[in-house]
Amino acid sequence: MKSILLPTDFSNNALSAIQYAIKLYAQEDCTFYIFHAWSFPTDSNRATITSHYVQELKEVSEKKLSAYKDQIAQSHKNVRHTFKAMHTDTSLLNGIEASINQHNIDLIVMGTKGATGAKELFFGSNTIKVVKNTKQCDVLIIPDNYQFKPLQQIAFPTDLTRSFDNDIAPLKKISALDDTTIQILHIGDEQSLNEEQHSNLNSLKRLLHPIETVINYVEATAKKRMLISSFIEDLNIDMLVMIVYKHNFIEKLINEPVVSKLGSKTAIPFYIIKSKDE
Repeated sequence: MKSILLPTDFSNNALSAIQYAIKLYAQEDCTFYIFHAWSFPTDSNRATITSHYVQELKEVSEKKLSAYKDQIAQSHKNVRHTFKAMHTDTSLLNGIEASINQHNIDLIVMGTKGATGAKELFFGSNTIKVVKNTKQCDVLIIPDNYQFKPLQQIAFPTDLTRSFDNDIAPLKKISALDDTTIQILHIGDEQSLNEEQHSNLNSLKRLLHPIETVINYVEATAKKRMLISSFIEDLNIDMLVMIVYKHNFIEKLINEPVVSKLGSKTAIPFYIIKSKDE
């Protein structure tokens, strides 16, 4: 049974991410935890704010979440799926960390931005915080208004400088959901691979067997994110999968003040695997 956390602020973007997750895992046994982090609105115009009033607002939020969960479950009936509502009045990050520990969450699925309409080109501010601060839980990020389609092509960029034994399982599992080809992308030419990189590549192919894989070498003629963007467009990629290690490309990308979208014309689901070796 897979446990998936679905944070929501009740925005259309959050709903799109929830619907994508439900459809992606339609053939898997899953418990979906629909999660809302509530906080007292700071723009209240009431002259006197009592604990009773705050409690009333919290209860209204809890009822809204429960009804929201029921509506989603009713709209997406599937005997393999169970839906549960999770409400917290702690911060988003603290609530997510508590949920991960309490329910053994395997994956967080969330949208790129929320009801506040964050201006970041790729990630909303809450998405960045979740990716950076959840230690061992993978995150699947769904672009705004993205329409689900079966996975046919997955891009997996790698510099081949590390072994994959402890980190490749999520890629195998996501690839097994459909008849998928994994397009391995290395920025550099094959002749420049050293002995360790050759060994890691052979290990990667062995670990991914029997999933169809293709090795692609791209000359480092531009910034990595632009090369990946072009690769995504050229091959009609349906999902980007990357592993986050300390100080690697994806961590540096996430830490940029304003995260650039991986290609201004391309927006696809982005599955971020947290390395188990960190």
